[in-house]
Parts: sequence; structure tokens; C-alpha cells
Amino acid sequence: MFNKNAKTGVWFFQIKKSNIDGNWHPHLHVITGGGYIQQRMLSKEWQRITGESFIVDIRAIKDQAKASDYVARYASKTCNVNDFSLDELNEITDALKKHRVCGSWGSANKAKLTTISKMDKSDWTMLGMFSSIVNLRFTDERAKIIYEAYKSGQAIDEGVDVCDFDNIRRGLPPPDDSIYEVLDEND
Repeated sequence: MFNKNAKTGVWFFQIKKSNIDGNWHPHLHVITGGGYIQQRMLSKEWQRITGESFIVDIRAIKDQAKASDYVARYASKTCNVNDFSLDELNEITDALKKHRVCGSWGSANKAKLTTISKMDKSDWTMLGMFSSIVNLRFTDERAKIIYEAYKSGQAIDEGVDVCDFDNIRRGLPPPDDSIYEVLDEND
């Protein structure tokens, strides 16, 4: 049934512990393309595969942007180690050793679920040290713009940076157009 209807897709494995009974809650997040699958039929198939669980949630994709966001969230989500004890983390590591936690099938195999290659630093523009941006965001308009752009993922205008402040912190002379005044030690 599933193989006939689910011609292509990607899947992500996630494991949590139940807040109710403390039991492990392994589950899959899947996006698939193909024919319609009734939740009742998928639930029966899932129970056959797992031997006990029949809980499934299946929905038609109506908004591709939301579906992309969903996939990106699970593709990039890491395990929150703070949620588990050291013994539990060891158990997870042993159980998942040499097992994949994401995959694809059908035409989705063309999508690479691997890390991207490192970016060339020469393509980047220095905006300032992150600590400077965070510390200045309430008092310096440029730092506020950079910080808000960082949080929202929006681009900023060229030339907005706090590098002059960083140079002062490092003891380097500020550029002529610096908005910061270098104070004499006797002041």
C-alpha cells in the first residue's frame, strides 16, 4: 500500500522521551509525493511494522513554503542533549550507531541530505565581532540593524558595520570618519 502510493520522499528520524511515562518516543517525520494515502490504512500499516504503535498524522501539502520550512526544521534540528541524562545519551548513541537518521527514496534521492561544503571566507564581509554587535544593539543603531538582520535572516545595506568600535577595543586607531571619539587617558 505505502510503496504503491508513496513514489518519492524524504524522512527524518527523531527520538524523544515521553513527559507522561518516561518511555522512549522514536518517530519519523516524512514528506512524500505520490497518490493519496488514507490515514486509517497508514495507521494499520504502521501498526503492522512496529508491532504496537498505530499513531500516525498525515496531511496533504497545501502550502509548499510551509512544507519546505517543515522539512528544513527537521533536517537541521539537532538532538538537545540537555533533555537527556548521560546514561540516556549513551543508550541513544549505542542504539543509533551505524544507523541512518534521515534518508530519501524515489526521485528525492537526487536531493543531497549531506552537509554543504565550507564557504570561502573571502566571500564574506566583516560586520564586527558578534560580542560587539550583541553588546551595542541597544545603544548603537548600526549594531541594532545587524542584530535584527541576524535574527530575521534579512539582508542589510552595504557599509553597515561596527568594525570601527572593534578596532578601538583592540587598541587600533579609528578611521578618520569614526563616530567614536578616542578619549585621552587624562580625561
